[in-house]
Amino acid sequence: MLSDAHLEKIFNQVERDYPRESCGLIVRSISNPEQCRVIPVRNAQNDLHRQSPAEYPRTAKTAYWMDPRALLAIHKELRQNGEEIAVIYHSHPDGEASFSQEDNRLALAENGEPVYAEAAYLVISVIAGRAAGWKLFRWNAHEREFRA
Repeated sequence: MLSDAHLEKIFNQVERDYPRESCGLIVRSISNPEQCRVIPVRNAQNDLHRQSPAEYPRTAKTAYWMDPRALLAIHKELRQNGEEIAVIYHSHPDGEASFSQEDNRLALAENGEPVYAEAAYLVISVIAGRAAGWKLFRWNAHEREFRA
């Protein structure tokens, strides 16, 4: 699922988007889980911040919000292609490849369950414009938290 080619494509994206957070998905075929592809998704966090700075004080430098219109189109495409979300990824500019409290909050529904329970979360550290490391996090139902 995380091939060198997929990671290279993601690293190129996060380096291009630096110093803003970058985000996207790795999707896989339901009938052939080894068949995966990377889908970059526009970070709409700056749009939210411009519309309501009091409600969304963070900019794309420290947060991400996947463009909802793009996500709707992607979900439609996934249904048509028989694919599912395998990995949700984003970068931490000049930060660690860790699953932050904010990452955790965004990954959970109001009932405390993961929005995408089967998906893993990939966090990429980008230091001074270069991908510097990554970690993959999965939901641990027993511990009720995301673990590397």
